[in-house]
Amino acid sequence: MNRYQFEDLISDYLENKLSIPKRKEFEAFLDSNSECREIVESVKNTMNSIKSMNSVPAPDGFMDRLYNKLEIEKNKPASSSHAGRTYFGFTPVYAGVFSVALVCFIWLGIQLLPNVQSGNISHPIKQQPQIVIQQPKSSRLLTNPNTMNTLADTKDKDEIDSTSVKENHRKPSFPLDDKATFVKDN
Repeated sequence: MNRYQFEDLISDYLENKLSIPKRKEFEAFLDSNSECREIVESVKNTMNSIKSMNSVPAPDGFMDRLYNKLEIEKNKPASSSHAGRTYFGFTPVYAGVFSVALVCFIWLGIQLLPNVQSGNISHPIKQQPQIVIQQPKSSRLLTNPNTMNTLADTKDKDEIDSTSVKENHRKPSFPLDDKATFVKDN
């Protein structure tokens, strides 16, 4: 006898409804398992406490009203045909909401993935301008120390610099010793 068979036979054993061979097999199982004996004693105590409870009288006509309600529920027509329709386990409303949420989740995931273009990785959230230092092309103005100040003077004449902001107060120009220019990479 296994544990499941034992649990199925507890109430029959306590109510003395088992045949003699089954009863002997059940008692042999109880003798070999002290834990199962405790379970039988617990069920026996519960059944005795239920039997010792006072009965509660039902009002007159209670059973008739109960049977009428049961008949009404039994004969009630089935609900609308849309109630049983499901798509992958979802009702149509929940399937629509889930589909919209799934599309939004996929779109957001694609937007947050880094973009890989020509070997450069750019993160969509951290878009920062990249500055590249490169050697200037040889120019007569840059190689001649006398003309370096000329370049700075021509820039002072401009009203708007590359950032489109008027410069009212400029710092004095400085010579370009390392002869490097900064180029903004788009």
